[in-house]
Amino acid sequence: MASTVPTGRLQLRLEPAPTVPAAVRRRLSRELPAWGVGPDALDAVLMVCTELVTNAVEHAGTDLELTVEPDGADVLISVRDRCPADPRLQPHRALARRGRGLQMVEALAREWAWTPHPDGKTVWARVPVDP
Repeated sequence: MASTVPTGRLQLRLEPAPTVPAAVRRRLSRELPAWGVGPDALDAVLMVCTELVTNAVEHAGTDLELTVEPDGADVLISVRDRCPADPRLQPHRALARRGRGLQMVEALAREWAWTPHPDGKTVWARVPVDP
């Protein structure tokens, strides 16, 4: 099977409203297939993007900037917020009702991390287009 390299770029400035993650997911579900992102990779990119945006909305509570762009055979998702607190990967708890977002990001992304800034941070993840 030939490798698919996505093309395109999306950059959005967003408010920390509870409706934002779903709106971003809807928009990306329309745009990413046009970039050449296939169905399996699309699900992973949407899940990672939704989790990173949700974390920024819920935990940072500040305006945020979302960038989604191709990076080789990956899609790079970056969420910049104005909260200096580091994201924390929670330990697995079978009965937990919350706290699994970064566990999903870690499972689906090739890699993820964050970059601190004087006025906040950028949390980013690379999601492979090909398995």
